[in-house]
Amino acid sequence: MIFLSILAKTFALALVAVYPWLALVLWVAGAAADLVEIRRKVPAGEPQVLLVRLALLQGASLLIGWVALAGCDYAAMRWKDGVPVFAGMVSWLLGCCGVVAGSRDGLVFLTTMAGPQEFAASIDGMALKVPALFLVLGMVRMLWAETPVLEALRRLGVITAILLAVAVVRMTGVVLLANLLFDFVGYETEELPWRPFMDSPAMMLYYLPFLLAVGVWLGRVLNAPKAPPDAAVTAMPGWLRWGAVPATLVLALMICWQPAGTPKKGKVVIAGWHSQWSQCARPYDRDWYGADSGYNYACMKRLFEFFHPVALAEGPLTAKDLDGASTLVIYDPDRRFNEDEIKLVREFVSDGGGLLVVGDHTNVFGSTTHLNELCEPFGFQFRDDVLFDLDEDFHQLIEAPPLAPAAWHGIGFFKLRGPTSIRPTSLWTRPVYEVGHSKSVRAIYSVNNFYPPPYDDPKMKTGDFCVASTSHYGRGRVAAWADSTVFSNFEIFYPGKCEYLLNTIHWLGHEDSMLPAMARRMGLLVLIGGLGAILLGYRRPQVWLGAAVLVSGAWLAATWVSRAAEHRRAEFPQPIRANEWVVFSADSHDKAHHLRGFQGEGPYDQRYEVFVQWVLRTGAMTGFHLLDVPEGNALHEHLRGCADSRVARALIVRKPEDLEQLDALAAVPADNGDPVLLMFAGSIPVEDAVAAVKHSGLLGSDSAAAEIASAWPAGEVLVEDGGRRVLVVAGAERFSDQAMGISEKVTPDAGQRELFGQAYGVIDRLMGRETPATK
Repeated sequence: MIFLSILAKTFALALVAVYPWLALVLWVAGAAADLVEIRRKVPAGEPQVLLVRLALLQGASLLIGWVALAGCDYAAMRWKDGVPVFAGMVSWLLGCCGVVAGSRDGLVFLTTMAGPQEFAASIDGMALKVPALFLVLGMVRMLWAETPVLEALRRLGVITAILLAVAVVRMTGVVLLANLLFDFVGYETEELPWRPFMDSPAMMLYYLPFLLAVGVWLGRVLNAPKAPPDAAVTAMPGWLRWGAVPATLVLALMICWQPAGTPKKGKVVIAGWHSQWSQCARPYDRDWYGADSGYNYACMKRLFEFFHPVALAEGPLTAKDLDGASTLVIYDPDRRFNEDEIKLVREFVSDGGGLLVVGDHTNVFGSTTHLNELCEPFGFQFRDDVLFDLDEDFHQLIEAPPLAPAAWHGIGFFKLRGPTSIRPTSLWTRPVYEVGHSKSVRAIYSVNNFYPPPYDDPKMKTGDFCVASTSHYGRGRVAAWADSTVFSNFEIFYPGKCEYLLNTIHWLGHEDSMLPAMARRMGLLVLIGGLGAILLGYRRPQVWLGAAVLVSGAWLAATWVSRAAEHRRAEFPQPIRANEWVVFSADSHDKAHHLRGFQGEGPYDQRYEVFVQWVLRTGAMTGFHLLDVPEGNALHEHLRGCADSRVARALIVRKPEDLEQLDALAAVPADNGDPVLLMFAGSIPVEDAVAAVKHSGLLGSDSAAAEIASAWPAGEVLVEDGGRRVLVVAGAERFSDQAMGISEKVTPDAGQRELFGQAYGVIDRLMGRETPATK
């Protein structure tokens, strides 16, 4: 029963992130097995004692197991390479099975009918989370049963040996099964039948038959005798027992606390000279078209200019460039940093400066190499890879975690476009954006976008990856981002992009003192030292179990307190100059806007992504007001309260059911005079449109209704009524992607240029511009 209980709880913890209801059922099954075992040892007629012991066991197992799960996830995210010892063992076992195989650098090599293959004996590849969780829960059970500490440690060593053997045998079985499946594909086939082995839940469930096979031996080892009273073992004094609780909580909070820092004034410097491939100097305007106009970062620069003084370093970085700077931004460098620049940047950060480095999914011009040379002491490195979702391939979607770090402020979800991954190299480097259910592939430079075919392969790294991190260096701060594409002109207006940039630059604009860093390290040393002293001085199983529960609980509590404080003080910066925004109302699951998907769905005459992006060419910023994710609208609400900001709300009514969204649009107060743009497809009858507008309360007078109707069938009219300024456009299909050139890469002919001019005219009229904006 003990073995079955631990086995059920192990898989409950391992699967909780993917199958929470299955995890709950498994945990209840494990608790039921515990109940059967406890009833054998509790005298009849004492149900209270039975329930208390059961509750204490479940609480201790869940608390310590949850912390162990977090540790396993962190280890798997940080260390993706194979383990040479395990690879050698698997290779030897394959040889015993008659399969010629070799190993090197944590990879197992063998030749199959599909050609030479490599299998990574990594933490993810071997699904070592399962044996690690089983080991931790087994130790909890033995200590709870009051097994003598030395005896529990000896048995723990036996369990470790058995589980490692199981892990090696399991991977050997997976390789043999894959080798058998590869017999049914052609030689050097690119798409291999490896997908069933890549899902984390499936990889973990492959342990089940092997663990059941050794269940008898594990059960005997786990069923340890209770320790007899030992008078020689010193009892823990009461002052230490009760004083350890607040002391541990304080130390855990010292370790986990994220300091607010001291705001510092200064400009944002963009290292433009190092990024020849993707510039930001030329404005994204009404005259420059083609692929190069979209794949640059002029709008990122414009966004920064709305909130901070900005300077562009148009040569190698010098002390003069960084004089008076608060933050340095480096993205996609294709020119190497010389030794003087590296020293300058590191000293700038150490003295309190902020640094944002943005990597890319390709190292074609050496960007990954150049950034890694610069960032070596900052606690992270960019990998030379590109990440794909296991199912969706060319994009990943991250939902905002509860009580997320400050970098998530005002963001409900974030869509990536095939990032590289970041490897933390320091315990103090903090992953702030992690993507799961993914696979890592090397870029291919023979195709235009450098994306490799997302074919499944045994040597792929899989699982969870870090795509954004933060760290502290000296008195300064460093933020790393792994997907430069999402900040280019053709992506920056999608949900979360502007918010992340503003959050990060705001966080980097704070200087740390040396005290928090010293306190974190000192707190960790004191905690480890104190814990070690207690465990060595009081070798009672109850003390060891209590210490594990205390440290686990303190770590969880300190993490949540720190995150809650960070979440509470998160805010967007105040604009320093006039800025305009046009925000389109949409449901985040609307497939035509592809806010969550890789690309839009539906006919091109019902999609308006080019029009939405072309708003950027008028000098305004654009984005989406999410009707179903209110936390994703915090930036727009912030800007509506700023004197220098004008936030126009827009709605494209493509089908009759979209008329219901007018109610949400009308709910925004009209007291600040922000304009509204309503675009109706030609399929929307004028009567329905007018009735919906009047019902929403957006415009209520009869004269306004008549003015709205005058826009049909394919015109536009500006209506001012009840303090609102509303521009109505009928026959909106003339601005659809079909008419505007399908893609943002379009190079327009004379007819399209005239149409673009009409689109710009709509925005100019909406914002009340006498002279069109150009930047």
